Amino acid sequence: MTRSILKLAVALLWIPAAVALDAWVLVTLWRWFVVPEFGARPLSCFGASGLSLLATYALVHIAWDKGDDEKGQLARSIVRNVAAALIVLGLGLLSRWMFAPGVTP
Repeated sequence: MTRSILKLAVALLWIPAAVALDAWVLVTLWRWFVVPEFGARPLSCFGASGLSLLATYALVHIAWDKGDDEKGQLARSIVRNVAAALIVLGLGLLSRWMFAPGVTP
């Protein structure tokens, strides 16, 4: 019982942090690539969150594992999400340095 409550508490704390991290990555990539290339306005964190949710809804199908009781599954999911966000940001930074030298992020 208490383990379920702990999992729920961690999930409730993780969701806003994950949304904020995704929004920050999207705002940064938008500022690096879309604003200079197309002259678009900078994206706010709120707009980035909405755009991220829209893209996720349209492109990603989340499949839940049957082994919900497996130890460490929540922790692995959190680490995987943070790593994916940082890898995307790193790839964006690398491509920015390669294809737009002299432009500072």
